Amino acid sequence: MNKEFDKAVELYKKSIETYPMAESYTFLGWTYSFMGRIDDAIEECHKAIEVDPDFGNPYNDIGSYLLMKGQIDEAIPWLERALEAPRYQS
Repeated sequence: MNKEFDKAVELYKKSIETYPMAESYTFLGWTYSFMGRIDDAIEECHKAIEVDPDFGNPYNDIGSYLLMKGQIDEAIPWLERALEAPRYQS
């Protein structure tokens, strides 16, 4: 399964090189999270937010990743920002 994740990372990076979209960074973050690379996943979410601050999913994902790390107080503002985002699908 790790080889499939590695291939997904490679393909998402190629996609981002061609046309950077918030969704692509977010999906790359998901892939990193499935690989246990939570800090890398958070970093990709920040990139997604830079590209499209109205896209709520990376805010939610940062909150979720912080919860995984046991950082509950830090997670709450991110989850709240997701709910306030104009473009958010839970």
